[in-house]
Amino acid sequence: MENYTALHTNNDLWQIFVNPTDWKLNYIHKDYSKFLEFKRYQFPSPCPDVFMFPLVTEKFAWHIVHELESIPNIFSSGQNQDTRLAGGYENVPTVDVHFTQINFQQEWLKVLKDYIAPMQRLVFEGYSSKNDAYLSFVVKYDMRGQRKLVPHHDAATFTTNTALNRVGIDFEVIPLPTFSPSSLSPPARMAEGPPGLHHARTTASV
Repeated sequence: MENYTALHTNNDLWQIFVNPTDWKLNYIHKDYSKFLEFKRYQFPSPCPDVFMFPLVTEKFAWHIVHELESIPNIFSSGQNQDTRLAGGYENVPTVDVHFTQINFQQEWLKVLKDYIAPMQRLVFEGYSSKNDAYLSFVVKYDMRGQRKLVPHHDAATFTTNTALNRVGIDFEVIPLPTFSPSSLSPPARMAEGPPGLHHARTTASV
């Protein structure tokens, strides 16, 4: 217990380094390992070069959302001016929280290395991720705030999007028909590719 942090609302999230076995049992989807046996063509693919697979549990989704919601004024304003960035300006602003703000960046990079990179190597053969990410964050979509993500070009070599709510229950998603690709990520699944989504009801976190 000497390495257990008590600084957060859901402290188990920060135990991936000191207790990786229990962390996996709590937070990695039970069907994740099955997809490691898949061939590229077996992955659900809603559009070209977008691949979906189970990644995290509903418990992980609930814990990370609850963690952020428990911190007053943690979400950004969704404006272009953003003092968290080196240049102070965001081309495609979102209402979000950077993992660096809650000291979760290194933990998420561990998830990227141990769980996302192996899937990436299966679907994008010949490309090997450096297991690094300049920016990792949670975006909050809400009828009272940011309702959609504007179409844009993503400079990343690949993008991961993890839905943290139950589609059709907690929120509704309407894909924008004039833009492609559009990635619809079911609960606790990760899709690779920039989304063009309109969130039409209540609150969603991605």
